[in-house]
Amino acid sequence: MAKITRLKILFSTKKDGSMKIGDKVGEKNREKFLKKAGVDKNNVVFMKGCHGKRVKKVSKKDKGKIVEGFDGLITKEKGVFLGMTFGDCLPVFLWDKEKKVISLLHCGWRGIAKGILEEGVKKIKSFKIKPKEIFVFIGPGICKKHYEIKEDVFEKFKNYKNAITFKKGKIFLDLKKVVKEKLKRLGIKRIFQSKECTFCQKQKYFSLRRDKKLRVQIALFGLKVGN
Repeated sequence: MAKITRLKILFSTKKDGSMKIGDKVGEKNREKFLKKAGVDKNNVVFMKGCHGKRVKKVSKKDKGKIVEGFDGLITKEKGVFLGMTFGDCLPVFLWDKEKKVISLLHCGWRGIAKGILEEGVKKIKSFKIKPKEIFVFIGPGICKKHYEIKEDVFEKFKNYKNAITFKKGKIFLDLKKVVKEKLKRLGIKRIFQSKECTFCQKQKYFSLRRDKKLRVQIALFGLKVGN
């Protein structure tokens, strides 16, 4: 029987506990979640980001590692799962169906402003993949009605007028709209997104802005091989 490659996207939720990297409780919660999801923890490469734009190509030799200083991972190897933690920031998934290349990006306002999306697309294009061939899924994250920003952040995104809302003297930013607009400017058209908001859905997700505590979910992305 021929082996089938399946794209797998997974999110933990509040009931799974906080998944913070570098924390013993977080490590135990990650192990429990991965076991329940049927993913071997030794097949996952986690990134420990710094709100920058660096994207690392990973392979089987990186399985089981936590790579620090990167906000993006990319691989073409089946059985390698990419992982990240997120609270209100966006997990952004990119893939190509034909060449079986996948990438996971951690997108907060700082990383987006620094060019994490541009760098992620550049890395996937290095596999000789055209932008029109790339699929994107924008995962759960904070929605615009809860994402108030100050003047300094507004200055970085003022050219994305459709993503900015002014209300009662306050400024709000729609991160998902910024991501979509940036991706479109990079030539990507096949973009899908989650409508879920980490702030609004108190029973389902942790939110740094809402809870004022650093508790996070994990996002996983992999190509699973099976019959």
